[in-house]
Amino acid sequence: MKVRLALAPALALSLGLSAMPTAVEYLPAKTSLPQAAKLGDGSVLPAGPYDVQIHFKGYGNAAELWFFQRDQLKGKSPAEARGFPSAAPGAAASASTLKQQKADGAKIHDKGEISSPKVDDAAAQKGINYPKMEATDKQHSPANAPAAFSWEKAGFQKGQKGIVTPGPPGKLKLSFDSANSAAGIIAILPYVEKQGK
Repeated sequence: MKVRLALAPALALSLGLSAMPTAVEYLPAKTSLPQAAKLGDGSVLPAGPYDVQIHFKGYGNAAELWFFQRDQLKGKSPAEARGFPSAAPGAAASASTLKQQKADGAKIHDKGEISSPKVDDAAAQKGINYPKMEATDKQHSPANAPAAFSWEKAGFQKGQKGIVTPGPPGKLKLSFDSANSAAGIIAILPYVEKQGK
């Protein structure tokens, strides 16, 4: 009996973790390096074409680029995501909604029903009107929930070509830019000086 009880929390935890949503899938892209470059993981890529996987959650500024040649992983490098939301969609909204509900004095029941605070006669005589809150309000509707991140809606396409330009001295700037906004994924890669002539 004790063994079963000890295993139950671990089982529940593992089931809870497996039910969590997965990260946004990577975006397949391409680039061509004009000269050898060093990646964040210490790998050195010779000049040439590469298939790239852009790994990004859809929010925040951290991303990672994975470089492939002939389906073989050659290395990884951190990248910066610019112009995207800083927090996960819905995280800020749900927190502000909860604060507003507490401020209004409403209570949320286990079934998701919302009740307004009790109005006593003294409050009614003073002309205090409490806001009416119903479970059907748009702010509580799942249809009104923020949409999941979409590469296409963000202005990125499968097979997108990364542009390499000179960066800070001794470095290359690799950028994947959105077609419909100022958003982009940028990596600064130190280039490797050619040895000898």
